[in-house]
Amino acid sequence: MEPTVQASARHTIHATADTWRIRLSASAHAHPNDAYARRAEAIATISSVLIDVPLFGERLNESTAYDGQINAEWNGEVTGTDVEIAREIISRLAAVPDVQVDGPTWSLSDSAALEASARALEGAAETAKNTAVTIAESLGGNLGKLLNATTETHSATPAPVRVEMMAARSAQPPRTLELKLAPSDVEVTEKITVTFEFVAE
Repeated sequence: MEPTVQASARHTIHATADTWRIRLSASAHAHPNDAYARRAEAIATISSVLIDVPLFGERLNESTAYDGQINAEWNGEVTGTDVEIAREIISRLAAVPDVQVDGPTWSLSDSAALEASARALEGAAETAKNTAVTIAESLGGNLGKLLNATTETHSATPAPVRVEMMAARSAQPPRTLELKLAPSDVEVTEKITVTFEFVAE
């Protein structure tokens, strides 16, 4: 078996997120008729703000509370890339009764994630090759041809599917919260393991 040199390296970069996600919920705790009506009104208000914004993951839930009343809930998520739209959603829904806003959380789109992974992989590959060169030279030889290279794989985030709101749209609520909203950085790490022929001098 011919001698080989193997080296591994990781490289991490920071990429600015270009996609946001906001979780929304409408929740009312009351007697059944009141709870359902309040939930429907909250959903209608949310719908009035989410015109042309993708909505996915809708869920309805009803349960009887310890006091005999009803917990009527609706949950959904919205996602996008325009920071101004995220700011508008949060600003208009932050003080609406029976509406809860959670987010935004930041991530990379598929194209941005691929670009970031490529940059991280270039850095990892360069470091791994330099390490292999150092190993070979310290053993009194040089690197031959590349025999194998393996990398870690990363799964892509599926694109959201647009789902229509169930309730009729109502007038938009006023803006009640002004925020300074900016995308956060996302860490992208790639690992590579390379194997070269070892050529003795």
